Amino acid sequence: MVLLSRWKSFLSLWIVPIFIFCGLGPPSWSQILIDHTCTDLSKVPPSYIQTAKTQFRIWFAHTSHGSQITTGMEMLAGDPFTYSLNGVGDTLVYDDTLWADLGYEGDLTWVDTTRTQLNSPGNDRNMVMWSWCGGVYDNTEPGINAYL
Repeated sequence: MVLLSRWKSFLSLWIVPIFIFCGLGPPSWSQILIDHTCTDLSKVPPSYIQTAKTQFRIWFAHTSHGSQITTGMEMLAGDPFTYSLNGVGDTLVYDDTLWADLGYEGDLTWVDTTRTQLNSPGNDRNMVMWSWCGGVYDNTEPGINAYL
């Protein structure tokens, strides 16, 4: 139970900002429904969850550490927090892809990959998320600057 509570807290760090930055925030920016300390996801209005399911079509690329997001989503799986690769039924579209560290030594492959995911004909993804683990600790300053 403690582990589930921790995962809910961890996910709220990611889900809430997505809702806010994608225009699904509350009508008044001064109002906060939940924050990173909330473990009671019933406080998220069902309409927000439904809007995410119908409007978000996510492609998520990550290294091993990024899989924590997917693991947390798996722990929440079930109504209303359902997701699938291609949006079958009443689910959030969530395409989880293993990737290498991005931006290492000035490698900008991720830029074109992001554009491809968003702009390819017939592609239904409208949101791209990236997560990586160790691409900074031994990167060079020029590599970091190229990434930025």
